[in-house]
Amino acid sequence: MSLGVLCLETYYSSDPDDRRSVRGLLEVLEANVSGLWAVHRHVANKDDFEFYMMNDWVSDPRYDVLYIASHGKAGAVMDENNEYMSTRWLGNRLADSCPGRVVYLSGCGTLDVSNRVLASFVEKTQATAVAGYAEAVDWLESAQMDLIALGALADEGPGATGVWDAPPVDTLQRLYHEHEGFAARLGWKHYSGEGASWEKPRRKTPDGTPEAIEALGAIAIDDSVESGARGRALKALAALAERSSLATFTAVARDQDADTSLRKAAIRGLGALPGKMASNSLERLEELFSSKEAPASLKSAVRRELDKRHARLSERASRSET
Repeated sequence: MSLGVLCLETYYSSDPDDRRSVRGLLEVLEANVSGLWAVHRHVANKDDFEFYMMNDWVSDPRYDVLYIASHGKAGAVMDENNEYMSTRWLGNRLADSCPGRVVYLSGCGTLDVSNRVLASFVEKTQATAVAGYAEAVDWLESAQMDLIALGALADEGPGATGVWDAPPVDTLQRLYHEHEGFAARLGWKHYSGEGASWEKPRRKTPDGTPEAIEALGAIAIDDSVESGARGRALKALAALAERSSLATFTAVARDQDADTSLRKAAIRGLGALPGKMASNSLERLEELFSSKEAPASLKSAVRRELDKRHARLSERASRSET
């Protein structure tokens, strides 16, 4: 399990000696909770909030929790200029970007609103849950509660494709009961939307894919590795179907010293990759094999993959016309 946290935090006063920050809390969590990682951004004004929400949060599906640490009031968080950003304002910037994700608003009293307001926020953002405080809270006590909540979410955090081990709302509800006296005194609460977005994959590319591709690619092209292991590496790369594997497949397919079975596996890998570059690579292989004494089975393998790609393109074209 893992948990990706994007934290947007303001300064809490203009006093240079005021060093309060949840950055240290996040560092403690990263050091002690397996799989949790966090990115901390200082935000001073509404433009900063808007930038990170509409860019980092919206574009990076590795983030599972948006953690906003700032002053607050009923139905809003505040920037360093004491400008209010209402849940409606936040919802408009986060519109439809939160399926399967949790929004954590740790400002004083931000969740001191009706369930109707929270329902509107959840509907707008599609968040699986929103959590925070309905009372004015002591900074250190709220940091303690945030530590507990983020740690609990990490324990049931999503897998490599963003699917949670358990519904986040169940985790938050259990957490409330386990710390009921403390949570109730702080006015800590949560609200959940309808549906089961928490159990749907959110990441097209599973966590760890780049590292896996690099390791598998190194095995696939290493002629000191036994053929069976190289073949399994090529098969795994084909299953991932990431464009970054193109160079590996092409190198093995062109390697005249490699076993024919490995070269055919590489050709099938090229056939599995999306995009024009893979098609071009297959076409160049066909030209290369036609001009040299290549085994007939390799020529057939390339032609088979090209025919399958052309058939898929024709099928798409037919569907679009209808």
